[in-house]
Amino acid sequence: MKNEHILSSILINSDKISQPALRVLQRAGIETLEQLTLYKEEELIAFHGFGTRALTILKKKLMEHGLSFK
Repeated sequence: MKNEHILSSILINSDKISQPALRVLQRAGIETLEQLTLYKEEELIAFHGFGTRALTILKKKLMEHGLSFK
């Protein structure tokens, strides 16, 4: 339970991700790693302003926490 709470509080805010990509996620209501796991890679790439670079960075960040995209 404690780990789930920690994951739900890990924000997606990386200086490596472009501001436009972060804004896309915020508009979609995706602000934590846990929320990110509810999406497929294809769904994220389909968002206008979200590219493969941001996807690669987030994929690595998820893997660091033992998580993955849907």
